[in-house]
Amino acid sequence: MAKLKGYKKLNKDISKVFKDFEISEIKGGDDYAYYFDRQNITFRITITEADALFTQFVKERFHYEDNYPFILSILHEIGHGITAEDVDGFVYDWCLQEKKRIEQEIVTATNSRWEELQYEYFNLPDELGATAWAVSYAKSHPKKVRKMWNKCEKALHEFYAKNLG
Repeated sequence: MAKLKGYKKLNKDISKVFKDFEISEIKGGDDYAYYFDRQNITFRITITEADALFTQFVKERFHYEDNYPFILSILHEIGHGITAEDVDGFVYDWCLQEKKRIEQEIVTATNSRWEELQYEYFNLPDELGATAWAVSYAKSHPKKVRKMWNKCEKALHEFYAKNLG
C-alpha cells in the first residue's frame, strides 16, 4: 500500500474502537481479512462493488438493514476468530479449496457470473458463520455499533482530509 499521510493514526484510531475484542492489530490493507496466525485484521479504505453486494446479501439472508457496512465488515472478520471452531478441519479445508476456485474463476467472469461467485463465497460455511456472528452482534448492540461507526467515521474523514484535500 502506498505511503499515505496519517495512516498510522488511522490504524491506531480504528484499533481503539475494537479494543474490547482483543485483536492484536487492526490496520488498513488491500481487503478485509482476518489472519489466524497473527490474530489481526485488515480493512479496506475504499468501497467496492463487492462491499455493496455484501450489504445486499446481509439484507437478503439475515433480514438486517446494515447502516454501517464498514463496522459490519470488521465485525465479520472478528467473527472468523470467534466462530473458527464451529467449522471443522474437513469443512474448513473444503472452504479453502472453494475460495481458490472462486478466486481463479472470478478474474474472467461476466457480471452476472461475478455476482453468483460472490454469493457462493458469502455462503461458504466459514464465511456464513462469521457473517451470522457479526449480524447477531450488530442486532444486539445497535447503540454500541452506532458509536463505533461515529468514531471510525471521524477517523476516516480525518484521514481522507489529509490525503485528498
